[in-house]
Parts: sequence; C-alpha cells; structure tokens
Amino acid sequence: MFKCNMYKRLCFLAFFLSGLLHYFSGFAQHYQPEKNGEPSLKAIFNYRRDHFTDLLLDSFLLASENDNYHKQASLLYRLGNYHLNNGNFIPAAFSLEEAIKREKMSSPVAKEKIACYYINLVIAYISTHQFDMAIEKSVQALEYVDKELHQPVSDSLKMFLYLNMSTIFREINQDAKAEYYVRMAEKSSSRFNQPMFRLNILNNEGLLADKRGDWEQAKWNYKQVFRIADSLGNKKFRSVALGNIAVTEFHAGKLENSKAIFLTLITDEANVPPQKTNEAYEMLGKIFFTQDSIANSVRYFDSSLKRAQIRHLTFDVIQAHRYLMKLYEKKNDWKTALYHSKESSRLSDSINKTDASDKINQLEIQYRTAENEKKIRDRQDQIERQTAAIRRKNAMLVSGAVFLVLIISLFAVLIKVSKDKQKRRLQDIEFERKLSSHRIEQLNQEKQMLQLKATIEGEQQERNRLAKELHDGIGGMLSAITMNLGAVIKNPSIENFSRIELMLRDVAQEVRNTAHNLTPNILQQKSFAEVLLEYRNRINGGNSFPLSVEIYGDLEWINNDVKLILYRLIQEIIQNSQKHSKASQMFLQVLEHPDSLQLTFEDNGVGFDTGRITKGIGLLNMESRVATLKGEMSIQSNFDKGTTIFLEFAKAKLMDLG
Repeated sequence: MFKCNMYKRLCFLAFFLSGLLHYFSGFAQHYQPEKNGEPSLKAIFNYRRDHFTDLLLDSFLLASENDNYHKQASLLYRLGNYHLNNGNFIPAAFSLEEAIKREKMSSPVAKEKIACYYINLVIAYISTHQFDMAIEKSVQALEYVDKELHQPVSDSLKMFLYLNMSTIFREINQDAKAEYYVRMAEKSSSRFNQPMFRLNILNNEGLLADKRGDWEQAKWNYKQVFRIADSLGNKKFRSVALGNIAVTEFHAGKLENSKAIFLTLITDEANVPPQKTNEAYEMLGKIFFTQDSIANSVRYFDSSLKRAQIRHLTFDVIQAHRYLMKLYEKKNDWKTALYHSKESSRLSDSINKTDASDKINQLEIQYRTAENEKKIRDRQDQIERQTAAIRRKNAMLVSGAVFLVLIISLFAVLIKVSKDKQKRRLQDIEFERKLSSHRIEQLNQEKQMLQLKATIEGEQQERNRLAKELHDGIGGMLSAITMNLGAVIKNPSIENFSRIELMLRDVAQEVRNTAHNLTPNILQQKSFAEVLLEYRNRINGGNSFPLSVEIYGDLEWINNDVKLILYRLIQEIIQNSQKHSKASQMFLQVLEHPDSLQLTFEDNGVGFDTGRITKGIGLLNMESRVATLKGEMSIQSNFDKGTTIFLEFAKAKLMDLG
C-alpha cells in the first residue's frame, strides 16, 4: 500500500497515515492477546480476516520458508497499514513492531523503510493513548534517522516524527511543547516545496489554535487544508478538514453550522475515514444534547456506541455510555441509565487497572535495574579502592621518591632540549631571512647594473648612429657644397648659385630628419594614437611585411615624456622583430582600460625558446624602459610559432611621471 521511496513514499505517508494521527481523534481499542500477553502473528493475520489478509498470509508464509526477512517486513508493514486504516490499532502496532525487527535482520537493510515503519508505529501507539510508548518509539526513530540517514531524506522523515511528538504533547495538555515541535517540523520541511508537508503543518497549527480558543485562526488553517486537499484530489483529507471545521464551530457555539457539516459527512461515508465518521455521530449526539433534543441525541449516541463497540474503540464506548446515562436520566428511565453508568465505570476501571499494573511493572523493572546497577557499581568501587591501596603501598615501599625525582629531571631535560631546539630554529630562520634579504638586494643591484649598462650602451649606440649620420650624410653634403663654392668663386654664374642653394636645402632637410629621429616633433604636435599610425605608415612604406595597428581608447592624456619612452619602446620591439624574427606580418594593439594601459605585439616569425633566452642589449633596453614607466612585461614565444610581447602600465603611475 505504501512504499517508502524518498519523496513519493513520504507524500503517501502524509496522505493516509499521518492524517490518521494529526487529523483524527482516534482512541484505543480492546484486543484479545495470546496467553503470553502478546498477539501471535497468526492471530494478527486472522484478525478481521478477509481476502486481502489471506493473500498477505500466503505471501508471508512463502517468504518465511525462504528466510526472506525483507519480504516478511514488507508484508507485515502492509498488514499494519491495513489495520491502521481500519482503526485496528493494537494489531497494527504489533505488525509494525515485527516489520521493524525483520527489516533489521535483512541484508542489506532498507534504512528508509525502517524509519517509515517507526512513523506508523508511533501513530498506532498514539491512537491507543499509549503515549509513553509513542514517545519512546519517537525518540528511537529520531536517533535512528540522525545516525543512519542523510539529508534531504532525514529532514522529510523528521518532519513527520516532530508532528507525531507535537500530537502527543497536545493530547497530554503540554501545549508549549506541542507548539515547539510544530515549529521544528516546519523548519525540517522548509527546504521542500511539497503541498502535503504544508498541509500537515497547517492542520496541526489549527488543532493548537482550536485548543487555545483561537477559533478564527483554527478555521483559517482548516480552510487552507481543505483547499490543498481539494487541489490534490484527496477526498479523505477534505473530509478531515471539514470535520475539524465542524468541531471548531461547535467549540465556538455555532451549533447549527457544526450540525450541517457533520450531517454532510455521515451521508458520504465512502470518502470519510472510519474514525472521523464515528466522531461525526458522537458530535451530533453532543449537539442535540446541548439543544435538549433528547430523542435525536439518543439516536446518534446509540449509533456512535455501536460503531465504537464493533471497532473496539474503548474511549469512544465510554464517552457514549456516559452521555446515554445522562440522556436516560433526563427521560427518567433509571434502569437504562444505571446500565450505561455501570458499563462506563466497568470499562474505566479496566483501563485504570491496566494502566496502574503497567506502571507498577515498569517501576519494578526500573527498581531492579537500578539495584543491579548499584551493586555492580559498588563492586567496581571496592575493587578500585583495593587496587589503589595496593598501588599506593607499592609506590611508598619501592621507589616513590626516586621515581618522582627521575620524572622531574626528565621533564627538566626535555624542556631544556625543547628550548634549545626552538632557539636554534629561530636563529636558523633569522639567518635564512637575512640571507634571503641580502640575496634579493644583490639581485636587485645586479638588475639595476644591467639596466644601467643597457642604457649606457643604448645611448652609446645612439651617439654612434648620430655621428655616422652626421659624417656620412650632413658631412658629405657639406664637403660637396665646399667644392662647389670653389667653382662658384671661379665662375659666379646663376646656375652655379642655384645648384649651391639646392644643396643647402638638402642639408637643411637632412638636419631636420636627424633632429626628428632624436626627438620627433610629431610627438609634441600629435596624440600618441596619431604618432603610432604615422609610424605604421612609415614602416609599411618601405617594408615588405606590413605592420597592423589597432588602438582602443582615448590616449590624449599621455604626456610627452611618457609618449617618447613608449615610442622608443615600440621602436625597439619592432626593430628587434625586423632584425631577428624573419616575420611576414606584425601586429600591435593598444588597449586602454579604466585603470591601466595594455600594449600587445605579435609577429609570425621563427620565435625562440624563452627558457634559454639571453638578455642582449635590445631586451635590456626594453626592460629598462618598462621599469622607468613602472610597468610589467611578459614574453611568450615558441619555435616556428612567432612571438607575443605583452606590456601593462598603471594609468595613475604614467600620469605621475609627467
């Protein structure tokens, strides 16, 4: 009937079994046990025997022959649920106890099923008003779930167990604890979006609200329960919600509203749980009793009594006898009133005697257990005292003092050794720190020397290049002018003067070109982006492999000093690529970010092994300029896969260099 498979199983529990507990006011029933005080399995299967129980018995016998404990447990669980749904709580409890035992004997153990068996077992004990057993099984179940199961399954099962405990404390009038466990159930179910979980919690909150006299809140909760049950197509839960609304209307003094609902329920018994039907007859008897409608009250209490006797619902039987006694007293039928009075007293005494006997037995067991435990503890204490006395005598007679001195000496040595080790460790750490600091300082000095050397050599190369340009270019042109001036002196013609003028113009242009190479005027006249684009055009005008330039961002903020260093840095990178890479394509990208400036250069040349790179003048010049701008440079290259140089500068530092 019910399968405990994560959420589906738990939702079925909520539909049928938790509903029995949380929405019905079921009571205990009589059941004739075997001579040893417990019903036998055969008696359980034969109780209210029908075709369904016969099928279960046949399957159980077959499973027993094969020692299939898992199958036995499953069949006993189905039998327990069958009795539970039909109001036969004592055989239901026995069946579920046996189901738990057999499932624990199976291999492998279905831990989720055991937890579900516990939930239904608690329902059975609560329905028979055995609240001590219900609490005991609830605690066992919670401990089992915490130990054996994990979330989210454990939270789902704990929600039902907390609702069970809330019902127990509500029945024994400890409403504060009942409210606490409802909140615990709500907390456990908060991670799930299951309508049936919400339905259970709403109904329990309604029962507590009804008990404290907050009838409007109770009715609101029950209406929400009805709405959810209706959306799920669950007719039994709808009838439960209607029955609870009718009870609240009765408590609020709205007898006609309550009567109308209960009359509706007894005309639709197929969709109303048995306990709720019996409650409807009993409540109709109470309503007519309150309205002094004696005949109607007797009629409904007679029906309630017969139904309770058939189902062995002892507490309902007692309740019906008490009201019928009062009704027949009003009719002056003293003989019938006396009969109902005696029956009520007899059943009440039977229950009280049973309760007293159970309590005495329990106290006796507790007493004997405590006595045995006390004897064991006393014996253990005596042995420990004797052992301690012997140990003390031996210690004093043999070498107590010597042993103590040795221990103290040993501790002193250990402490000294430990301190010495710690001191040496600290000294080693300090020495390593100073050595590392000295090494870092030495490396920084070496790096600075290399950068300075690169700068000096770069400047020397620049001077040599400038001297060569002056000697080969301007010097040669001036020598030619000098020679031509001699000719002009000998033959001062207009043609000779024109030639001298043209040669002087060439010298002037050569001087301008040389000055431009030293500090290009374009750097002062145009933005950095325009300078790069013009440099690209000059490179592409006389080179077989083109340079592509992409610029993203507004570079107007770059000052002339920074512009010159960046320009020379890019010149150095491109000249190195032209000289060594054998590339057919070069690519330069300038990308401005809110806080930084990034330059990326790529070529498709032969590449090199970055792990074996030697820092020549060109690379040192590049590192020197990057360090001047307080930036970072990384180089990635592989043979035959080209080279990529990535430069990044903080904008704030570039602006500070202006």
